Amino acid sequence: MRIFWIPLVLWLASCASRPPKTLPLVEYTSSSCQSLWLALDEKPVPTLLRGINTLFQKNCDNEVIGLGRLILEISRDKVYSISQEASEFFLSDGASTDYVLEGYERVYLSLMMSQSASRQGNRSLAEVYLRKAGEDQRAQITNPTDDPVLTALQAALWENLGQINNARPHWKQLRDKKSVAKGLRGFADLQIKRLDQNKAPTTWIVATSSQQLPTPRWKSTRFSFEGQIYDLQPDRSFIQACESNDGRAALISTQSWFQELRGRHSIDRRPLTMAKGLTRGAFGLTFAATVGTASVGLAILGCGTEGSNQFTCEALLKAAFSLAALGFTLTESYLEPDVRHWEGLPGGFYLSQSEISEVGHCSGANIALTPLPATSTKEP
Repeated sequence: MRIFWIPLVLWLASCASRPPKTLPLVEYTSSSCQSLWLALDEKPVPTLLRGINTLFQKNCDNEVIGLGRLILEISRDKVYSISQEASEFFLSDGASTDYVLEGYERVYLSLMMSQSASRQGNRSLAEVYLRKAGEDQRAQITNPTDDPVLTALQAALWENLGQINNARPHWKQLRDKKSVAKGLRGFADLQIKRLDQNKAPTTWIVATSSQQLPTPRWKSTRFSFEGQIYDLQPDRSFIQACESNDGRAALISTQSWFQELRGRHSIDRRPLTMAKGLTRGAFGLTFAATVGTASVGLAILGCGTEGSNQFTCEALLKAAFSLAALGFTLTESYLEPDVRHWEGLPGGFYLSQSEISEVGHCSGANIALTPLPATSTKEP
């Protein structure tokens, strides 16, 4: 019976994940963008997400739009597969299933594509992706999101396109949502009053913090069950949000994005993922106990029996410790949750109606800010 499980697991694993897709054809923005683009061919989605960060900062706008379309095509929705889901009862979390974008990742990707189109001077395409961001934020699909950071960014970007009728509902949504921080709600209220009084949009300067979104570190909560089996904690502190009193600037922390990551393994959001985690926990503990027992047996065999000598005792003790260490490493790897995510995202966004250097109250004195490139440069 045990022999039967080995080919079954191997077959499930081989059928589980889809091969990476080839990059689509695009008109290269520049020779340097071409090099960055070609290096991403047939790479998995997490690598593509890291790559699009670099492309965006380098003004590789054609490549950003092309890669964004590809990522949304393959990772926007969850496609269930019996072989994929079944294999993860025996393999570590995420080892055989395709990555699905978190809600904030999906919406922010569309916002990046909109900004790239805007930098190219293609207002109609910029509006298309900005509308798509709003639709994806409202859609009840895999990993839904109602994130205040994304709402504020959409409002500011709509104003930059001169569309106050599209910007005002986002400011209003931000102001009226009770779960949003009081300071940010007040900031949104000032924008609504400004739009109602002036009947004209303003131009927002959008900058990102050099401090990135913290990396998640996990620990198991199976023995203190509170609706999820893993607890993800940041590896460093979050940026502190700040809003100017006159409503001309705000530093918005992306802490809410990390909270979406924390809920990835909750029973309310992903009961199947949680069930697989609990099953792996039982298997993992059984394996650890078996290896531990075998290690103790080796030690007793080498040092606790009649006729054992010092050389044999030391050799088997070393073997016992090595076996125990190997068992611990394998068990930890088996129990580790899927913490794949879009790495390198900013820890905060800075919105300003003035040049960054001119705003003293809310310029993030303790962090470095990076203005997003406003124009696209092309090499001949």
